[in-house]
Parts: sequence; C-alpha cells; structure tokens
Amino acid sequence: MPEAKGNPLDPSARLVSEAVAELGWNADPKDLAERVRQLQQGLPAEDEFALLLSWLGKCALVHRLDQLQIPPDSKATWRVPDLLAIFHYNGREIPTLVEVKTSAERQLSWRPDYYESMRRYAALLGVPLLLASNWTKLGFWTLCDTVLFEPAEKNYHLAYETAMRHSLMCGLAGDFSYVFRPGVGLHFKFQKLEKPPPENQNGDTWHLRVQEAYFTDATGQRLNTLGPGIWWMFLGAEQETETDDHPGHFDHRFVMVEESPMQAAHRLLPLVTMGLGSDQPVPWRRLMEEHSFAIDGAALAAEARAAIERNIVRYVFHQQPAELPTFLK
Repeated sequence: MPEAKGNPLDPSARLVSEAVAELGWNADPKDLAERVRQLQQGLPAEDEFALLLSWLGKCALVHRLDQLQIPPDSKATWRVPDLLAIFHYNGREIPTLVEVKTSAERQLSWRPDYYESMRRYAALLGVPLLLASNWTKLGFWTLCDTVLFEPAEKNYHLAYETAMRHSLMCGLAGDFSYVFRPGVGLHFKFQKLEKPPPENQNGDTWHLRVQEAYFTDATGQRLNTLGPGIWWMFLGAEQETETDDHPGHFDHRFVMVEESPMQAAHRLLPLVTMGLGSDQPVPWRRLMEEHSFAIDGAALAAEARAAIERNIVRYVFHQQPAELPTFLK
C-alpha cells in the first residue's frame, strides 16, 4: 500500500477518534468530551517517563503499549507492561519492557499474581522487564531490573535504597548528575531612580533600572554567557540570594552555596519544556506530541563536562549500578 500523503492526523482529531472508539458514536457528548480531556491529560507518570527517555538521548524507540487485553482472563497468565523501550548500549540495541510506577513511600509492594504475570509476559517475549519508579517525596526517578524485587510475607517488595543502588538511569538511559562550584553566580546592579508616592509604597519601595547583569565563575571572573545548557542547570540548582544596599544602587545576586548539592539532570525536564513560572500540571501528552526542547539531554551533558574547565561545574557523575544486570553483561 502506498504511503499516505499530506499532513499527519491532527493530535486533537486522534484523541477524538480514540474516545469514540472506546465509547461509541452514540455516547453522551459530555462523556466524550470528558474522555478526550482524560486522553489529553494522559497517564502522567507513563507519559513523563517516556518523554524523559527520549530527551536523555540513549533511547532509540519508546512506545506505549495498549493494555486492553482479550480474552480478559489472559491477565491471570500474562500482564502487559506500560512501555516498550529500545536503548543504544555499547554499540547494541537493547529491547526492554518497562513498567512505570510512582511511590510516596520508600518501598514498592506488588501482589505475587501481578509481579509473576508481568514477568511471564517478558519471558515469553525474551526481553528484560525493568521498573521505572518516580519516588515523589524525593523528587527523582530510578530505573532497575525487576529481578531485584524480593518475596516478603505476602507480596514482593522493592526498597528505594535497592532501586537507587542498582539504578540504570545513567548507564542505560543517559542520565547524569552534576555539582556546581561554589561562588558561581548571577549578578544584577540596580540603579535607584526614585521612591513612589507615600500612598503607593509598600515598605522600602524603589523604582529601579538594571545597570548591569552578568555571571561569574567560581573565581569571581565575569562571564559573558554560561551557554544554554549551563543556564538551565543554574536555574534548576539551589542558590543563595544576597542583596547589598548602596547609596545610589542595589547589588543583587544569586550564588551557588559552599556545599552545593548534587543535582540529577532528569529533574530539569519540566524546566526545559515548560520554562519558569508555570504552576499548572505539566501536559506530558501534548509535550510528547510536540517533542520540542530548549536543549536535549545529550547536549546538556556535553556542556556540563565542558563547564568543568571553565570553573563553573565541579563534578559530573555517571552512576553505575552496584551490579550489572545479566541482560547487559
């Protein structure tokens, strides 16, 4: 069959088509509209991790699997995971299945039938089954082999500490962590113009004009630019805010603290897709369809390494698992 020509199906039309396929043309319009809204919102954790894998740059293909299984009783034997992901690894293409979970606790607990049916499905296809966990209270992801689950009294358990020690986020997916040098900062010099009328004042209020804006490296040397990647890393890092009041101006600066904490690059994804100032839920499904980033993960990693020589970044870390899983040996 020849390839269809013209523009691809509009994403909105695709969502309507999916909703109609599920509910039927005779469904209540309000139900259809609600289903379209749900599809547009997507399943946030699955969509977020799929986009994260693509952004990091080591994933050749990530594909959400349709989990509508028939016959229904097939789930007793096989259960389909959330994603199919194919990674570039040491010159090979590694196909994997990935189940995506979020947890507000420091441990995951799976029923034996749930765990074993998913493992059987992966064994049937001959591919490893991985678990992507978003540890929400800690604010980052791990990716590890599901063989790490341990049988407990009733269920299979996976502790956060185990997932972290064996995480493949760096070694397989392309993530990295970084630490800024202390003293790296963004500086502003504001000229004092005038105070507003007393009836419009709120405390010590001034009209200001920006006279200077510049970065400094760890030695205090001025920099014309940080580069796009380091700029996003700077925005995502913890800084101290300092202000000095002078007769004619204010000096205001954002400076990296002495013991700057280690930051995981994957935590920058909402920032490079949504920018600063957005307090709305991240529309991961729409961002997947647009697939446009201010900078991708591979370019970010290259800039982080180059910034070591510029006295901006102190360390770049690529965590390796405590033990390499069998499918990567």
